[in-house]
Amino acid sequence: MNLPDIEIVSADVHQAWMAAKQAQGLSSRKSEEGEELMVPYNQLSEQAKSLDRDTVRAVYAAIARSSDADALRRGDAASMRGSDSEAMRGSDAASMRGSDAEAMRGSKPSGAAAGSATLIGLRSALYPVADLAAAKAWYAQLLGAEPYFDQPFYVGFEVGGFELGLMPSDKPGAASSHGPQPMWGVADAPKALARLLALGAKPLDEIRDVGEGIQVGAVLDPFGNRLGFIANPNFRLYKVR
Repeated sequence: MNLPDIEIVSADVHQAWMAAKQAQGLSSRKSEEGEELMVPYNQLSEQAKSLDRDTVRAVYAAIARSSDADALRRGDAASMRGSDSEAMRGSDAASMRGSDAEAMRGSKPSGAAAGSATLIGLRSALYPVADLAAAKAWYAQLLGAEPYFDQPFYVGFEVGGFELGLMPSDKPGAASSHGPQPMWGVADAPKALARLLALGAKPLDEIRDVGEGIQVGAVLDPFGNRLGFIANPNFRLYKVR
C-alpha cells in the first residue's frame, strides 16, 4: 500500500491539532522544555516535529499490522514479512494517536509503568467501517468534534485523551459485535443510551448494574460495530497513564 509522505501528513496532523486547541479557546501550548507548540509546523524544532512524525508512523504501523492479519489469513508469508519490516521501521510506539504525541509534549511517564513491558492503559479503539465518510460524519455528530486525523486510510478522533479510530474495510463481516470490547466512559448510562439510539444506533446489550454503582451497556453503531459504554463513579482519572 502506497501511503502519503510522512512529512506532509505530519504537517497536516500538527495543523489539525492546533485547530482543535484553538477551538477549545487555547492560544498557547508549551512543551516541558518551554517551546511554544502552537506555531506552524515549519517553525517547530526537530524534537517537536518528531512527535508528529511518530504519530503518523504509528498510524502507518497499525495499517501495516492490519495488512499482516490479511496476509496471514491468505497464507501470504512474503507479504507478511514485508509488512512486519515496515511496521518495525514505522514506529516503536505502543499506541497510535495524536493525543499520545500531545502527552509526550506535556508530560513524561513516571513510576514502574514508564519501563514496564505490561499493559498500562487504554490508548486506542479501532473500528472497521465499509463507508469511511459516513462513519466519520456519524461519529463527529456523536462526539461533537471533528477528527484530529483525517485521511482516506484512517480517521482518528480524540475522546477524553484516548483514541477512537475508523479504518476503511471492504471485507464482509469486518464490523462485528464480537471480539474486543472497549468501553467508553459516560456520565449517565441511560441518557447516553437514549442519545445513541436517537442517532441511529441499534440496541445490543441492555444497561446492567455490575456492582459498586457501575453501569455498562452497548449498542451497534450504524456500521455494525459494537460500541460499549460504562458509567463508573469509581474511575480515577489521575491514574491514567
